[in-house]
Amino acid sequence: MSSRKYEAYIFRGNRYARINYCSNPHLVSISLIAQCFPSLRNTIFESGIHAAFASHRYNEAYIFKYGDYTRINFAPGTTSDYIIGGVKEIYQNWPSLSVIVPRRPAPKFGVGLVVVVEDTSS
Repeated sequence: MSSRKYEAYIFRGNRYARINYCSNPHLVSISLIAQCFPSLRNTIFESGIHAAFASHRYNEAYIFKYGDYTRINFAPGTTSDYIIGGVKEIYQNWPSLSVIVPRRPAPKFGVGLVVVVEDTSS
């Protein structure tokens, strides 16, 4: 997730690393998610992001955690990011992912551990 060429963000726990993977790869920075993405403060994403990918729209990305996701607008090197449309449940808005996403929120046992709960009610 980055709009800069040869740049990516890698998330772990409440931190992220921004790396450059050009012919001379290097670490650009390591920061707290909430420090550099203030729109994620007081959301489930402040303490970690399980997956992310760039949107087809410039400076926008989708981020995922447990059974929830959001789309954010971000500009690398700034703190003027914002959430677009709020935090939503994956299965209601991405039905094609229903086979891999629980239909109810998964229990949150700790950082880095995701428990998938199979819905057997149908």
